[in-house]
This record gives sequence, structure tokens and C-alpha cells, in this order.
Amino acid sequence: MVSAQKSLQQKIKNTKTVGEYFDDIPEKGYMKDNISKKVIALTDCETSRLRRYVKLLNKYLKLVNDDKEKRKEILNKLEEVQKELSKRPDAIIEKDL
Repeated sequence: MVSAQKSLQQKIKNTKTVGEYFDDIPEKGYMKDNISKKVIALTDCETSRLRRYVKLLNKYLKLVNDDKEKRKEILNKLEEVQKELSKRPDAIIEKDL
């Protein structure tokens, strides 16, 4: 019962963060940080932050799997972040798709 309640709370929290992302979709070349809530240029981000964005966008994809338009928007941003990450010499890109 407790684990089901925690799971439901986490799903609500994750759905809320996806909603926040789509309320203020960042421009090309930028990403809205889910922690600081600031819009940051991808070129200014550290490699670890870009990897965190990849994980975050993959989580968003799983949450909006029924809405094709939202999936396309997230996939475009994910591709953009992965492209920037691939330019980094210290980057390790994980393939979650």
C-alpha cells in the first residue's frame, strides 16, 4: 500500500515537471534547467549537466508516449542535447532509446 502511494506521488510529480516543460518550451540551443528553473545555453552547460538532461528528456518521453506532437518536440530537444554532448571529448552517450 505504501509503495503504491509513493509510486503514485512520483508519477504525479513527474507529470507536473513535464507540464512545466511544455508551459515554457526552450528555444533551439537552450534548455530550461529543471532544478534552477533557469534557461541555459547548451553550449554553456557542463558535460554532466547535459547527461542529466538526456536522462530527463528520456523520462519525459516515457510519460508522454500517447501524444505524438509532444513526443516529437521532446525527441527534437533530445537530439539537440545529444548532438551537443557528442561534441565533448569527455562525454559518454548512453543509448536509452
